[in-house]
Amino acid sequence: LKVRGVEKQELGHLSVSIGITIVPHDFEKLSPDTSVTDLISRADQALYEAKKQGRDRFVVYGAIT
Repeated sequence: LKVRGVEKQELGHLSVSIGITIVPHDFEKLSPDTSVTDLISRADQALYEAKKQGRDRFVVYGAIT
């Protein structure tokens, strides 16, 4: 991690976990019962699965077993 103006100071390691849900390009393919809240919830579930698996991971909702 680099910060402008702090050239010689080690700031540490940055770790990222990401949860992903995929929305069809054609929204008509979504179930009429699917809301934005549902999509966010799916991404959130995938995020927590990524965190459970360890650092520097991403998980796509639907790939969770």
